[in-house]
Amino acid sequence: MPSPQQLPADFSNIVRLFPLGDLVAFPSNVLPLHIFESRYREMFEDAIAGDQLIAMATLVPGHSDEYYTRPPVHPTICIGRIMGHETTAKGTYEFLLLGVSRARIENEVEPIRSFREARVRLLEDALDASPSEQQDLMASLTSVLKDRFPEAKQLLDVISSGHFELPAMTDFLAFQLPLSTDEKLYLLSETSVTRRALKLLEHCDRDRRRTARPSSPGEGRAGFPDFSNN
Repeated sequence: MPSPQQLPADFSNIVRLFPLGDLVAFPSNVLPLHIFESRYREMFEDAIAGDQLIAMATLVPGHSDEYYTRPPVHPTICIGRIMGHETTAKGTYEFLLLGVSRARIENEVEPIRSFREARVRLLEDALDASPSEQQDLMASLTSVLKDRFPEAKQLLDVISSGHFELPAMTDFLAFQLPLSTDEKLYLLSETSVTRRALKLLEHCDRDRRRTARPSSPGEGRAGFPDFSNN
């Protein structure tokens, strides 16, 4: 039986699509979701009865009036596995979705149900840095966070515990930091772990320079940003 962070050995490359606004999901992150529309209740029930996989997709802006049809979505998506769920008194579903893999939509499947499905190509991480370079990048990310957000002890403890390798660390931070939707989509579509790490460092440095200003005596640092609504 595969681990929760692996796709099943018989994965068909067909996924159920759950498109939402400007939400961008990432591997190695848990997303709480509430499903109430009938088409997505059917999607959830089909997933629970099958491989328990749902792929989160991001709607292309400017198509909000097409929400109840089949508006275009960004081609890079995150496949997730349902980790826990419950049915509410109203018959809706609340569940946790663990991001498992990046993928790119090749084509949508002719609809036979109320929800959308697509054939996808999995995107594998490219570990294009030596072990020592990966350690340097992790140290740089941790140093920037520690300097900019010293009170974020829980996040820093998770990173420094060694439970995350660089690929998972970049995805964890890409999901949690307050990046724009376009920046998040870039990080989701980027398979080079080095480029993801450098992009995050660039964001942190840009944010630090934007918020830097002369401080008054006794003035504290800016707080760690709220986690993304993703």
